[in-house]
Amino acid sequence: MLFPRFAIAAGLVLFYSIPGWSAGLTLASGSAQAGATIPLNLSLSGTSTSVSPASLQFTLAYNASDFSAVSVAIGAVASGAGKSISCNPASGQIMCLVFGMNTPRMGDGVVAVANVTVSTTST
Repeated sequence: MLFPRFAIAAGLVLFYSIPGWSAGLTLASGSAQAGATIPLNLSLSGTSTSVSPASLQFTLAYNASDFSAVSVAIGAVASGAGKSISCNPASGQIMCLVFGMNTPRMGDGVVAVANVTVSTTST
């Protein structure tokens, strides 16, 4: 099954309003059998040394009848910058904040991994 109903709404908390900044978040796609869990990388791209974020917030929205569980873990780029992740799940969405009480910024790469379980009743 492909994930056409899994969407991402992302906003960068820091440096969001800098004119000309083209950094963005991209959620990988994948497929899995009903009942299986698949990891989907959330990647940050388009950063440069002078405009990479120190923290970010994003919301993953999905059809709750298609996925029985969704969790998010910290990715290599965020972890390497000494960041933590905190998420607030609700039916049909999960909102996450990647942050750190430090100054290192995150560059291009995987900042989080969404682990999604396809519902056994999904078609």
